[in-house]
Amino acid sequence: MLHHREPKAIEALKGSRIRFIAAGEFCSACVADPGTLYCWGSGPLGLGSNRLSTKVPEQVKLPMDRLALQIALSPDHAVCVTKIEGSVTNAIFAWGKASRGKLGVGDDVTDEKHVPVMIESMQNVVVQQVCVGTSFSAALCSHRMMLERESDHCLLCKQEFKLSRRPKNCRNCGGLFCSSCSSNKLTLLRFGYTKPVRVCHICHRQIVHFEHRPPSANVSLYPNNPLSACLMFIRLYSASFIRTRTIILVAVYFVLYCSVASCQWHGYR
Repeated sequence: MLHHREPKAIEALKGSRIRFIAAGEFCSACVADPGTLYCWGSGPLGLGSNRLSTKVPEQVKLPMDRLALQIALSPDHAVCVTKIEGSVTNAIFAWGKASRGKLGVGDDVTDEKHVPVMIESMQNVVVQQVCVGTSFSAALCSHRMMLERESDHCLLCKQEFKLSRRPKNCRNCGGLFCSSCSSNKLTLLRFGYTKPVRVCHICHRQIVHFEHRPPSANVSLYPNNPLSACLMFIRLYSASFIRTRTIILVAVYFVLYCSVASCQWHGYR
């Protein structure tokens, strides 16, 4: 076996701009612009059942012309994060040995996969990172859309979905809602949505109140300004529940503040 004690350039990848690279026990992989996946070595290469080893990098064909973003390798399986050009969500593909459910393609699949297979439950997700071990795979997601089979009713009004009431995904929280409970639209720049997209009533209220407020609407809770604290208290709780005792407490707090301010103004301690 030939060993290199010094770094050596891989001729097949010269001129390529490498975005991500990973190494397993017996194989290596990299992602080159614009999202081309290469594998080489021996192990889970994803090149097909007739290509179980190669000494030079070879391109792995991803279904539906998807672009690779990152890949993780174990001794006998691999997991790859992909996306469609122009989309803000990802899908995860896996290949290699399916023992112990580590490919994530279902309990009924036990044979080895020699080409990338999509993990159905990991579609329309925003993946931050993936990792694999000898008998497991894991993905860190910041955003995931619920699938229609995961809920048969609206998460807000609890009405059952049917032909005339189809489920809609909120693009902010990913939950399933009916059209009436997700009729609002907002731009979600943190998820890459530059045009208004569908959001549920809960997310719309939170985003409008806490992200789209004008600077003049920001009320300080600085302890030396009790009036601002009272206004913020009323703003937060009047929409959901407001009690007579709440109004009394706010009024008493305001009167005490005015009394203290008046004493300080006249020079009393």
